Amino acid sequence: MIPTIGVMIGAYILFRCFETLLFAPSRYGSGNRFSVAMVAAVLLALLILICMLSLLTSGQAGP
Repeated sequence: MIPTIGVMIGAYILFRCFETLLFAPSRYGSGNRFSVAMVAAVLLALLILICMLSLLTSGQAGP
């Protein structure tokens, strides 16, 4: 059950990262802030995917 909850939370974070990637550049004060936010969103999405895969592969077998 715990891996399932972790995957659900990971999916939520992934969707928030993808939402950040879709924001308009004008939402940020400068081009540097936009670049930092995009790089952070991509790196966080990759990290979350790795964690979700780890949760899925380390789940307990059984009912």
